[in-house]
Order: sequence, then C-alpha cells, then structure tokens
Amino acid sequence: MAAKHADRNWLGLEIRFKRVILCAKKIRASGVENARIARYDAWFLEDLFERGEVDALYVNFPDPWMRDRDEKKRLMGPAFADWAASALAPGGLLRLKSDHGPNLDRLIAGFEGLPMEVVGRSDDVALRGAPWPEEDDIITNYQSKFIARGEPTHALLMRRQSS
Repeated sequence: MAAKHADRNWLGLEIRFKRVILCAKKIRASGVENARIARYDAWFLEDLFERGEVDALYVNFPDPWMRDRDEKKRLMGPAFADWAASALAPGGLLRLKSDHGPNLDRLIAGFEGLPMEVVGRSDDVALRGAPWPEEDDIITNYQSKFIARGEPTHALLMRRQSS
C-alpha cells in the first residue's frame, strides 16, 4: 500500500517481534520511504494518536480469541471501537479483514452509538470482492493461507461520520 500510495504515510503496528522484523525487512527491500513498522500493543493506541489524527485504520486478521473465557483479550469490541471512533478524522475509514466472521459483528456492535457507519461488508472476499476498490486490496500472508485452504476471508469497511 505504501508503494501504491506514496503520498501517504503508513505505520504498521504488531505485537509479535518476529512479524515486526519480517515486515521491516520487506519495507527496506521495497525501497519505500513512507512506511514504518513498530512493535506495539494495540491496547495502548491512545498513547500514540490525538483525537481525529488518523485518516485510516487497516486491521488485518486480529486474533479472534474464540473461547468465551478469552473475551477480554479480543481487540474487536467496544474499547477498540471507542478509540477508533475518537482517533479517526471525520470521513476517516476503518478496514477490517478477518478469517473469523464474528470479528466483524463484534466491531459493528462496538460502534453502536458512535459516529461510525458501515460502508460495506463482504463475507467472502475471494467470491464477492472486498468492500473497497479491487486495486487497493492487498492479499496478506494470512489471507493467502486461507485462500489455499478454501476458507473465506471476511471484510468490513466503516467510515467516521462528521459528528
């Protein structure tokens, strides 16, 4: 995405050290200068960004933490939704890709009462496409694994409203 949109700055955040290193190597090898990756815990994003400072959020394959007892560990929920609605500038977009369909429903439910609207949703990107332009859809490493196994990738596009 950084190569496709050189006029924008891209910051990737990942908590796992090995993934950060692998991504940093890809960024360096690509030669793009508008992308960075940092090891950071998503539960503390409010420390990084001011209100309305973020133009877009791309969340790719967050851990679903499927067991009920792990609910507090799930990123997709009310706490993240509240932060995202605050951090996004009016008109800002949030893109979510997940192998776990309930992640989309949890995020939508988390935005209840907040100035966010669903722009589009796909329950199988391979069959129906993503709810954003095809030329802006990057197949991630995780997504390629799900495609190879014949499993669907779910996608959600939301927009921050003016108020």
